[in-house]
Order: sequence, then C-alpha cells, then structure tokens
Amino acid sequence: MTMNKKSNLENKKYWQNTWTKKLFIRHPFPDNYVDNKTFLSLKRVNVNARLYSYKEAVLYSGLIVQQLSAVIIFVLVYVYLRNNLIKIDKLAYYVIIPTFFIGYLSKLIALRQSLTNKLKQEEI
Repeated sequence: MTMNKKSNLENKKYWQNTWTKKLFIRHPFPDNYVDNKTFLSLKRVNVNARLYSYKEAVLYSGLIVQQLSAVIIFVLVYVYLRNNLIKIDKLAYYVIIPTFFIGYLSKLIALRQSLTNKLKQEEI
C-alpha cells in the first residue's frame, strides 16, 4: 500500500506542476490547452506550396482554357446538329478539318520547343 500511495503522490505532483501534450494523462487543464512555450512552435505554414513562374502559370492556365473550350465546342456542335442548324458536311469543312490542322501545328510547336530545351541543356 505504501508504494501505491507514493506513486499516487508522484502522479498528483506531476500533473499539477507540468503540462504535456498527451490527452491520456489527466491534467487540470482543458483538452485544448497549450502552454506559452509550445504555442505555434509546431505550426507548419505552406509545407507543400510550390511557386510558379509567370511562364508556367500562363502555360497551365492555357491548358485549362483548352479543356474548357473543347467541352464548349463539343456541346455547341451537338446542339447545332440536333437542331439542324448545321449539316454534317459543313461541320467537316468548318470544324473538324481546321481543328485537325490547329492541333497538328500546336504539336509541332511543342516538339520544337522541347527539342530546343534539350539542346540548351546539353550545351550547359
């Protein structure tokens, strides 16, 4: 019994004088209490933040606009075909063929850009 009383006194003394961030230990403080020494010491700000250059921001926003434009064009073509406002042969001439060439040209430009970047990296 004396050992049990001694451990109870030590526990009582411990939890009355010190605060630790352990919820399984009884404290005279509320559960959301934080002492002044550790307040904001564990705060992490923008841990996974990445800074983008202006060029990257413009390129990435262009990709988003491209996706939105493709969806809008698809919906408009569907509505025009459904309401017989455009015929399928005119659709091929005015939409499909120009879209193919624009896509092909943009792919050529992207390949040229990647090749120039590789050549610049090899020179360094």
